[in-house]
Amino acid sequence: MAVSIIIPTKNAGDGFGETLESMRGQKGFSAELIVVDSGSSDGTVALAREHGARTISISPASFNHGETRNLGIREAKGEVCVLLAQDAVPADDQWLGQLLAPFGDERVAGVTGRQMARPHADPMGRWEVEWGDRFLGRQILVREVRDWNAFWNCNYDERLRTAWFSNVCSAVRREFWSEHPFRPLSYAEDLEWAMQGLVSGRRIVYNPLAVVVHSHSRSAASLLKRHYVADKVTRKLLRAPPVEPVVRSDAEFFSALTLLCADMQELAPPDENGALGRIARWREGWRGVLAASAALRVQWQLTGFRQHFRGLCNQILTLEPPPEPAANGRLARQALAYTIGVSTASYYNWCEARERLSAEMRRLDEALCEGV
Repeated sequence: MAVSIIIPTKNAGDGFGETLESMRGQKGFSAELIVVDSGSSDGTVALAREHGARTISISPASFNHGETRNLGIREAKGEVCVLLAQDAVPADDQWLGQLLAPFGDERVAGVTGRQMARPHADPMGRWEVEWGDRFLGRQILVREVRDWNAFWNCNYDERLRTAWFSNVCSAVRREFWSEHPFRPLSYAEDLEWAMQGLVSGRRIVYNPLAVVVHSHSRSAASLLKRHYVADKVTRKLLRAPPVEPVVRSDAEFFSALTLLCADMQELAPPDENGALGRIARWREGWRGVLAASAALRVQWQLTGFRQHFRGLCNQILTLEPPPEPAANGRLARQALAYTIGVSTASYYNWCEARERLSAEMRRLDEALCEGV
């Protein structure tokens, strides 16, 4: 079959050469390579051309996760279009063949592959990738929905496992995409597209034999914003009911986060110029709503916020090989940011579902969604 590989880029860096070089070594397939670049200034476009890629340049302001990929597919010639992140490197020379193999079944609309962490990824980045690996498993999953009543009665994890699709490493059948292009979304355009496939009666495949090396060492600020947006958007796409919170007002919510920040300070002092230093200083702006009573403090001992934070720290610290003790302070800040992100998304969705969103929560939402 005719195959095209589309890679959106912006300042992909020196490591991009490894990704491009890996395209040449794939066994059994010769693929058209298209790079859609949104304003690189580091030589990314020239490097892509050196490796035989056709390049398309767009303005940075016009970049959109869904529509930019649509542009690349429209310009491609392949019956199957492979979508790859600029920092994802195929793990072997069988990657492309494994990604394309399920398309022998004409009911398959899309295939997504497995990710493994970079050798020198920081512990949080490694934990994020390994969590996805455990969640999906190592068996090929051919997903379709024959009974939608049963699907909507599933819990959130089961819905997510059924619809999981990541454009870090994916392939889409042009025939289906032409009728169902990616929506112009700033986040989760891949998951939304997979849901379109399932609703249309098609199959979505997870093939863990198609492996790319891909992970991120994110700052605490980036983790907070990313996991806030991810949890908020993904639950809505899958129509999952909001998680019932243990706090029922902004005063209780912000008080709980303040106590969580105090937890973190027991493990590591905040980096004054970094994300958690800013989080700690947010409390000054929250002073008007911080009404943590003795009763709330007793309730707080049992809340899921603290359990999430402590549990996440424990999981990361049991990675093999274990993190160096010197990294514990950074890990505590990253774990706190992760917990604040998902906890804030949970509370926001609950307030929105009950039409109880305050002006303060709307402002916080705008700040956390910016730039993600």
